[in-house]
Amino acid sequence: MQQFVEQRIESIINNLLPATALEEKFGLPKNLYERLAHYHTPSISIAVINDFEIEWARGFGACEAGKTCETTSNTLFQAASISKPVFALAVMHLVQEGRLNLDEDVNNYLTSWRVPAIADWQPKITLRQLLSHTAGLTVHGFPGYSKSALLPTTI
Repeated sequence: MQQFVEQRIESIINNLLPATALEEKFGLPKNLYERLAHYHTPSISIAVINDFEIEWARGFGACEAGKTCETTSNTLFQAASISKPVFALAVMHLVQEGRLNLDEDVNNYLTSWRVPAIADWQPKITLRQLLSHTAGLTVHGFPGYSKSALLPTTI
């Protein structure tokens, strides 16, 4: 099984198809390191989820531009917007199981934090609104956290 996974990893990292200006037409296959160089990206971390379990995870490249430290599956990256579809998938799985309702007030699920009231009015915010960015809680853009800044608490 492990040999099969290793073959899949090699196939993935050595056969990336660059986009072209033509719809559904791709450039010649490139390897992952060529694409990292093309996009001036020092490293990448990839995790493949198969049947709701992590099949494999691996880091590629240098931890930081100009450094020699290698990226591993334990290297910390800012998740950025990639966390949104992963979170949405998890929520929809729980909805499918009947454990969550998309139209229920999220305050009925929250325990350590509540959607704050506005003066005397308590808004009803649902998972459907949160997932579709129609809850009025979204900010435009997020620059991430500086390496030297303290990370905020979850709350």
